[in-house]
Amino acid sequence: MVRAVWVLLDFMDRVEFHSSGDFPVKIVFFSSGEMYEIVHVAEGQEALVCHAMGRCREDGSRRIVLVDVPGQIPRLDFPGITGFCTVDSAGDVSYYRKG
Repeated sequence: MVRAVWVLLDFMDRVEFHSSGDFPVKIVFFSSGEMYEIVHVAEGQEALVCHAMGRCREDGSRRIVLVDVPGQIPRLDFPGITGFCTVDSAGDVSYYRKG
């Protein structure tokens, strides 16, 4: 949860509302009228989270996927992924796109 909060802080100046979510969504927030979800995928849980998120109907949410290591990114595919990120022990967030 702490790493998801670091991601939220990157958007805080534009956040209208935020709340906690249900597994695997850590945080839900609204920015500029759009809903975003910060989804955490622990290393080794890629298939579980893809299955869980694949069952969610497309609701227009933009999903920022927080991974433990960038090597997980090629194994992740579910609706609404906007981008990926990692957070180091100092709270620095690095963003990635699937290429």
